[in-house]
Amino acid sequence: MPTAPPLTIGEARPNVPRARIFIGTALLVSGIFGFGFLVMRVCLLPSNPLLLACSPWVLPMWTLYGVYMSLALVVRSYANLYLPRTPVAVDEAIIYVGFLGIGIGVLMPMEVVVVVVPVEDQRIVMACTGVAAAFVGGMLAFWVCLHRRYGGPAADKPTDAKAAKAGILSKNCYKNICSH
Repeated sequence: MPTAPPLTIGEARPNVPRARIFIGTALLVSGIFGFGFLVMRVCLLPSNPLLLACSPWVLPMWTLYGVYMSLALVVRSYANLYLPRTPVAVDEAIIYVGFLGIGIGVLMPMEVVVVVVPVEDQRIVMACTGVAAAFVGGMLAFWVCLHRRYGGPAADKPTDAKAAKAGILSKNCYKNICSH
């Protein structure tokens, strides 16, 4: 018995307005950076005003953590906005594995331990910054993978009936223009 194809984002959420996804992502990304700045300014710097002078790698590490968390949300919203053929399981994996598992389960404890516990050797902080940068690179590579697999011209190309009605170029003309 053949199995049914997996449910896609476009099928699961056909009536979700694009503006709602876009504005929600913009607010969440801004909130992540705002919360990070607030924690750094209110909680950490008053107790140790020389933290960033004594450990210059803390700020890049902290910033990369915010970049990773924001990037996970941006990748998810990109899939919801522009890749409707993406399976819902991939969308859930972005949240459960990328955002919660790696972001909150791996990177956040690493950040907290390195920032709160005084670290004598700056190479530890540099290594943690490298780990955060590697996860950012991995998320970017995953985004490219998603776009190549579920996006591209096949997802955006209109059907012949729609193209003729809208006065868009024929398939051959479309291929000739896009191949250059």
